[in-house]
Amino acid sequence: MTDLPTRRFYSYLNQPNIPALNGIRALAVILVIFHHMGVTQWDLGDIGVIAFFVLSGFLITWLILGEQERTGRVSIRHFYLRRALRLLPAFYAFSLVYIVLATLMHRRDDWDQYLAALLYFNDYYRWIHPSAHVPMDHTWSLAVEEQFYLIWPWVCVWCKFDRRRMLLVLLWTIVSVAAGRVVYQVYFSGDHSVVYYSFHTRADSLAIGCLLAVLFKPGKDYKLLAASIRYTLSPILVLVLLGISLQLEARFGFPFQHTVGLIVWPILLAVLMTQWIALSGRRMWSWVNAEPLNTMGKWSYAAYLWHWPITFFLNTHLATVPHLITVPVGILASFGAAACSYYLIERRFLGLRNRFRDRAAGVGAGSTGRSLHEDGSADVPPPPPRNLQV
Repeated sequence: MTDLPTRRFYSYLNQPNIPALNGIRALAVILVIFHHMGVTQWDLGDIGVIAFFVLSGFLITWLILGEQERTGRVSIRHFYLRRALRLLPAFYAFSLVYIVLATLMHRRDDWDQYLAALLYFNDYYRWIHPSAHVPMDHTWSLAVEEQFYLIWPWVCVWCKFDRRRMLLVLLWTIVSVAAGRVVYQVYFSGDHSVVYYSFHTRADSLAIGCLLAVLFKPGKDYKLLAASIRYTLSPILVLVLLGISLQLEARFGFPFQHTVGLIVWPILLAVLMTQWIALSGRRMWSWVNAEPLNTMGKWSYAAYLWHWPITFFLNTHLATVPHLITVPVGILASFGAAACSYYLIERRFLGLRNRFRDRAAGVGAGSTGRSLHEDGSADVPPPPPRNLQV
């Protein structure tokens, strides 16, 4: 029989708004801002980015499996349309403003780098053409996620949505990517630009998130899951381990990060995410799901976009001002710009996406385009839970 903590955890996963997810998004962006403003030697920026990778892998897989479970098929056309309406408007609006301002202020010829960012290729461009001057450098992580979106749904099709096959593919991906990094570091003195920025060297973080969804979707009472979420203080142990690993990375540098950190960190963050979802109803961790983090999490995508020029400006023009002042300013400015983006741009297209989904649900399968279901049929599922948007 499923014990109480596990039952509560699965009840949270099936709510319209899964607890703690927006809080995790907000915290991830704040960590990235801390890192880019040089607050600590710890690589908090990578922790924030990995948190997004794990969360994205989990949510995309959870949505795909949920749609297939409800309808028996997954529409590839509508999957990519929803992704486009969610991601592209805010990204290209930001890119337009950034390119215009950068061109007017610096008068540099960076169009090859802008093109790489706009085409979601900046992860590979970043190490093919290493340079100290990289406009829109932070878009490498967006490129990694976009390449994941292009590949993973088709892998689910190839697996015929069979969870055992998906599990094997994910485990093989995690082990092979992590082992490849170790071999590259030990025998080829791993180039940081290759290891850090590339989709094929960071895919295990996304795969770990996918693995969580595959494991949790059946609602099984795993002993390890029950043990990890039974005690209120359990997340503290994970945070301590995370802190120790970050201190080791600060001491030993890229060799530790490449061989140990990039596999240990997503595993710890996956455990921490699971614990915070399960324990968000307890007083000690209820803040993860409270305001203002909840609202900030809704704005997190745009905040990640806009934090880059904002932190660059603060670091350049207010370098002598204490972090106690500039960091709160950077956070407020980034989320302020994100709020404008959300209400002026993103929400309009999210509404368009919802109207499209509602309209498509009422038409015949013959007009829905190609499908992710192995039999070639097409359908549109009911709207997914509200905060399961990545």
